[in-house]
Amino acid sequence: LHHSICTLTGDAQYPSAHRAGRGAGMAEQSPVLEFAVAAASNMTSGALFNCFDVTRMRLQIQHGLGQPDKYTSMRHCLTTIAAEEGILGLWAPGLGAAIARELFYGGFQFGAYGPIKRLIGGDDTLGRKTAAACGCGAIGSLVGCPIDVIKVRLQCESGRVDPSTGKFATGLYIGKTPTYRHSVDAARKIFAAEGVAGFYRGVGPTVVRAVALTSGLLVSYDSFKQAVKERGLAEEGFGLHVAGGLISGLCAATTSAPFDLAKTRVQNDSIGQYRGMLHCLATTVRSEGPMAVYKGWFALYLRLGPSIVVQVPLIEFGRELVGCSAFGVVD
Repeated sequence: LHHSICTLTGDAQYPSAHRAGRGAGMAEQSPVLEFAVAAASNMTSGALFNCFDVTRMRLQIQHGLGQPDKYTSMRHCLTTIAAEEGILGLWAPGLGAAIARELFYGGFQFGAYGPIKRLIGGDDTLGRKTAAACGCGAIGSLVGCPIDVIKVRLQCESGRVDPSTGKFATGLYIGKTPTYRHSVDAARKIFAAEGVAGFYRGVGPTVVRAVALTSGLLVSYDSFKQAVKERGLAEEGFGLHVAGGLISGLCAATTSAPFDLAKTRVQNDSIGQYRGMLHCLATTVRSEGPMAVYKGWFALYLRLGPSIVVQVPLIEFGRELVGCSAFGVVD
């Protein structure tokens, strides 16, 4: 068992400069550098995996549009969009807003974890990890909410526009004129129609979702690394980071899926169909069944799982390059 885990999580793959100082808990910590590394890593993964956000949005909102569901599964949604709209139809919708969102949300999500843990102090317990993760998720989601609303609106409404009519020929809004042309246009129109409050539509579900996701993600990743290292099964390394990313992605998707669905539906609701997160969840369960709150779970995991597997090694490597200790090490 020891040999198998060492093989999986072994001390390999990183450049020698990174291996030399990896896991050094006494490294000087800089909150600014921790934020910068986290933001850059999350922006990179957000751009790479934006296609899964596009499919997830369509799967989550289609049932509430008063028309038969167009997509039967995540795979069907992916292949249909690719066939009707091409690769750009999968990646381009809301891409700019998605990257900008990760600057703030992703930066705080991973970058504030160490500083908050140091602020809390005490032993490195599960409670300390959970409190720090909840704080990261809440702060990041509040700061990033306005951009998140823009991203959701653009991705939910996305589709190929027929140049002869100026109306959607594909997607969930076939025959309708696009409301927004791009991120700046969306920001201008949301402000004109809904005021500042429009940028914080669904802020409750957004914060709850972020707290659930970040807790599942960071607590599981930090705890997994700590348990493996304490048992002498592996040291800090690329394999350990990838294994931790796979596990934490699964945890994050499962803990946040119901709130992710509610967040998407409330943020995309410009007609007041839902009174809030709880009303949205209750309405969904009544009309679609209890398991409907996990609609889009696979798409969410495909968005989170690979993204986290990319994010985590980038963050760990970046932290070492700028002189910070391994993620989770604060003392």
